Amino acid sequence: MQWPFSKKFGTVTLVLMVGLPAFGQEDDTTSTQNARVEPSGEIKIFTDLTIPEGEIRSGNLRVIGGDLTVAGTVTGRITVIGGAVEILPTATIEGSIYALGGKINRDPGATVTGQVIEVNRGKVSMSRSQAEDIFGDDTSLEWRYKGDWGDDDWDDDRDNCNGHSSDYDGRHYSFTPGRSGDYNAIRPDFEVPFDHTFRYNRSEGVAIYVPFSPDTHDMPGFKIHSYAGYAFGPHRWYGRLAVGEFLFNNRLGVIAEAHSEPRNDDQWRVLPLENFLGAFLLHEDWFDWYETEGFGGSLILNGPLSSHVKVQYRNETHALMPNTTNWSLFGGDKQFRPGFDITPGKDVNLAVHADIGHAVGPFHRGITAGAGIRYVQTLEESDFDYTRQDANVDLFMSLHPRLGIQLSVRGGAIESDLDAGGYGNQHMTPLGGLGSVSGYDYKSFGYNTSYGLIKAAFVLRKHHDFMGLLWNYGNSWDGTAGLLSSDYLEGIQDGGAHSVGIGFGGDDVRFEFYKPLSKEHSSREWVMYFRLVNL
Repeated sequence: MQWPFSKKFGTVTLVLMVGLPAFGQEDDTTSTQNARVEPSGEIKIFTDLTIPEGEIRSGNLRVIGGDLTVAGTVTGRITVIGGAVEILPTATIEGSIYALGGKINRDPGATVTGQVIEVNRGKVSMSRSQAEDIFGDDTSLEWRYKGDWGDDDWDDDRDNCNGHSSDYDGRHYSFTPGRSGDYNAIRPDFEVPFDHTFRYNRSEGVAIYVPFSPDTHDMPGFKIHSYAGYAFGPHRWYGRLAVGEFLFNNRLGVIAEAHSEPRNDDQWRVLPLENFLGAFLLHEDWFDWYETEGFGGSLILNGPLSSHVKVQYRNETHALMPNTTNWSLFGGDKQFRPGFDITPGKDVNLAVHADIGHAVGPFHRGITAGAGIRYVQTLEESDFDYTRQDANVDLFMSLHPRLGIQLSVRGGAIESDLDAGGYGNQHMTPLGGLGSVSGYDYKSFGYNTSYGLIKAAFVLRKHHDFMGLLWNYGNSWDGTAGLLSSDYLEGIQDGGAHSVGIGFGGDDVRFEFYKPLSKEHSSREWVMYFRLVNL
């Protein structure tokens, strides 16, 4: 009578549950009358355990991925994960019984002095307070993962978040006024978040994906997120499956995932819906797609002051996705630009993301700030050899309930012990276009190894209407200096490009007009963007 997913559930929870402090534990007592006494406490992993009649076990028993049968006496707490519990008529349990992901069959003649709590997919026999005692399920933090795992019934106004996850490494690097910052406090290990069931671009052609996130509310802290679909351009099936366990008031999370999917590292510049409409209507696909297949995992720690740290392991192969379609509604004879010239190979790396502060939107009260840093190091089995650093700071300061200043700074550098190409072009960060140095052609600054961006806006808002004076500065260059070094600070100032502009619109759509000031990078006088902000 084991729960069908008990073995998998046991493996996910193994590391977490072995070291858990006792919950709801009664005082252990030991009786030695006419019976043999075993050593105190016992853990069995993927092994069944039987306590025969006349035998006494003193201390807490933990069985993970196996069944427990008790005919004797247990003086302590029993915890069984992913297995069944059989309490026979001769059994005496001086403590509580917890079965997570399995059934408890208790004979009426058995004696149990503590609680009997069973949690499985078909039944929850514990109260919410009991679940909180065991798992630390804190409803005040539920919003922090609901948006990430596909739930739509959360408060969109919480911390002025707009409900979109459109980044590739856990933060929303949009410097456009009116778009929120990092709300993905415990985001799962998804490089390309699931954005739309239907999409169109030059590499996937028409693609249809279906999300699958089954209801796991009867297992507090346990989450499943997956999607699968078909891309008609390359005639390929793609998908991803991730499972996670969150404990201690959602302060600790462990996620494991496997995937085969298209990917791009451009979503901090352009929203997926904007790219879809650009490709569908105008032959403008701003994303550079490549194909990944592999697996990974994450350890997530959420701390005070809206801080969190994510340690992420990734083991995957990269392959080029060439242009597979050339259709649009109003593009005429215009062609899609060629696909990104990536370097194929196996990328195995360890990344650390650290963030602190709140999401930065255009009209918080007082001063609102957020900062983050990301460090990536390839491992020995990788075909690439590089380290990469990315950092960002977002700040908003209100001068009046309807008037404020927004500042965003982003920088990055990549180093490699090999000559150029040892890290793969897909890891470079070219600038220019809608979401980076606005007013210039998309990625007009080339494929370089270091970059820096500064964006500032003086914004005025009345109800849902917006107007802002905008300033952009950016530069990218080839170099090996790390962030905050003197060489890096010199590089960001040498040959950079400015633009000034004005934007107006509402919460969902906005018009932006930019004048590029560096004629070395652009010959145009004005550039107009039609932006979809919160759709």
